Amino acid sequence: MITKKTLNNSLSSLKNRINFDTIANAATTAIAELQSTFTTTLGSSVGSEVGGFQSLTQEIDGAVNSNEVVGGGVSLITKNPSGVNLVEEISSSVIAELTAIAGLDVVSGINKTIVSASTPEAIGATVSAVANKDIDDVLPAIIAVSPSRLQSSAGSAVVKELKGGGIGNSFVSTSNISLAAVKRYLDKGMNQPVKDLIEEVDQTVKSVIINLTQSTGKLIPVKVIQQATGLIDNKRYKTAAELIAGYSSLSVIDIETELAKISTSVKDSVQPTNTAFNKLGTSTAPTCVISQYDSYWNGADTSIKNPGGSTGQSYAFSYVSSLEELEAELRSATREITETVIHWTAHYTNQASVGAEEVHKMHKQRGFSGIGYHYIIRRDGRIQRGRPINQQGAHARDFGHNRKSIGISHVAGYNCVSGTPNPDQYISAASINTAQWKAQKDFLTAFYRVFPGGQVIGHYQCTTTGKADPGFDVDAYIKNTFNKTNAIAYANSQGPLTRQQLITQRGTNQAPLTSLRPITRP
Repeated sequence: MITKKTLNNSLSSLKNRINFDTIANAATTAIAELQSTFTTTLGSSVGSEVGGFQSLTQEIDGAVNSNEVVGGGVSLITKNPSGVNLVEEISSSVIAELTAIAGLDVVSGINKTIVSASTPEAIGATVSAVANKDIDDVLPAIIAVSPSRLQSSAGSAVVKELKGGGIGNSFVSTSNISLAAVKRYLDKGMNQPVKDLIEEVDQTVKSVIINLTQSTGKLIPVKVIQQATGLIDNKRYKTAAELIAGYSSLSVIDIETELAKISTSVKDSVQPTNTAFNKLGTSTAPTCVISQYDSYWNGADTSIKNPGGSTGQSYAFSYVSSLEELEAELRSATREITETVIHWTAHYTNQASVGAEEVHKMHKQRGFSGIGYHYIIRRDGRIQRGRPINQQGAHARDFGHNRKSIGISHVAGYNCVSGTPNPDQYISAASINTAQWKAQKDFLTAFYRVFPGGQVIGHYQCTTTGKADPGFDVDAYIKNTFNKTNAIAYANSQGPLTRQQLITQRGTNQAPLTSLRPITRP
């Protein structure tokens, strides 16, 4: 049970985790750096000279005071900028000789016209380019045109900006560290006491569970209610339903359907004071009941639900509407899954209408028992369900990979339009577009949340047919994107690892590949 002391401790701990002084100091520094790059002493009046530059304009709109201007303005180099010699001084004897030869007055000075914007950043870039010097070597010229109150940061700020170091990085880094600490605490610390408090007062979850079990007359133990509540909070509705089923006359599917309607989030559990805010945050995504169509799957003889039509006794190639929904679906899997195999469907870039329905027909024509993939990533980036996840796929038969894998496939393969002569010349991962790359990342994010040590491989790594799909180095992709590596290196000769083999391999991290008994082809 949540106590007042526990809640107060949680609130105090949250406050102590945010170092507001550090964030404020970093913000002040970032603001000073930014101001230092575009606040100048040039431009307050036409003809004023500072550090070798003469202002050609008067910037009334950007004037901070009589000596400072923010941005804008144009200036002309009239003599060597501070700390930089653009021309050598000519001796008086040479000047006399040149005057006699040219018949004109000759004086020392700049021998070409150089115009620049008036900000310290622009002055630094101009002088650096004209003098052919590194930006660090022209700091005096930058500081000379900066207001005295900003001169301490002007040089370093302009150097940082022009060299791509990024103004404000320290602020972003500081604030991100603090916000990350708060998020971790909300996820694992304070959030749970608040949820416990809400449940103690509201008892919504407990009421639903009791209503689902009261018809049997059996008394459901408090411990079971607590376990089921924890599972519901983690969206493991099917597992919770199986736990409750022993005390209910309803089927697991019916119980799961009711449990999935419960929201345990703090946001949804607390009623806003102002009812005008009630509609904010309302999802427009359709309600998804995990596995609701799975029982209608019948292989090649499956009756497919028409889009927008009545469900009846038919299967639906529905769409994944959120990461949370996908994660819940993966957690609901009852067969052993240890890997995801990535494919492409060998389609062209202009075949945007191809989805699970078309692949289902194509696979039936090839003699498969319906679509072999569990998910299809369409050209528009939507993830569409194919074969039910609890059904063994038909996408990676060699060495038994169908048994323990999820098959996901991009509608891609040929980086050209249909009808292009010699299309095999255009087989490339470039056929996978930006929306599909994002969808793949989203899918694997959910996969790794549910199966942290799971394997992710390309079809080319687990077949003897010479398939190229999905056309990119999957090992490099998961390393670069998720900092993940597979437990073993696949070389077209190894079957999938069982869960126990995967645990052992991850644990030892040194078991030889030959020590794992190959899994025979189904």
